[in-house]
Amino acid sequence: MLRDSHLENPERVGERYCTRGQMIRYCDEQGALMVEVFQYLRSDGSLGASGLQDPKRIRVGNEIWRVERN
Repeated sequence: MLRDSHLENPERVGERYCTRGQMIRYCDEQGALMVEVFQYLRSDGSLGASGLQDPKRIRVGNEIWRVERN
């Protein structure tokens, strides 16, 4: 878990009170990055927004691909 915090204005992104914004990193057995994702976690344990994690960085072979911000 890289980040885990309550949203200050959940209604701004169409979410409920007590929803958390989380950035999670998944690594392999050697500790190398495999994928990094963002998600909205609701108080009932379900995922908000699309209901899926949003990939931000992913390992493809020996390269790390990342999402560019607009």
